[in-house]
Amino acid sequence: MSTYLSSKMAGLPDYGAAGFKAEAEWVLAHGGHPFTPKARPGTPWMTCVRDDLFCLTQCEAIRMFGPWYRSHGALIELISAHRMGIRIGIDQWFFRPLQWFLNKTKGVQDGL
Repeated sequence: MSTYLSSKMAGLPDYGAAGFKAEAEWVLAHGGHPFTPKARPGTPWMTCVRDDLFCLTQCEAIRMFGPWYRSHGALIELISAHRMGIRIGIDQWFFRPLQWFLNKTKGVQDGL
């Protein structure tokens, strides 16, 4: 299963590369194919988000990890994955009810 990795990047050392690498190894160990977005210093934020959302459309799942809830970009990716009906995984146990709800209601009709 191709899995898009999503977390906070801005403000972290090396844009959180160590966390993304560890999470990619976890996905590989569980039989998945991770997609790790690349930080592009100097590129406008909106351009990065647009490019990352395009890559998200090519994946079957998204995995939220680390301090994703402190990132505007990661929140946009989570909401977009939900609206596109992409399977959502969240690594923090206290967000499991949210994960269950989002997967249960994926592909929600427009206007609801």
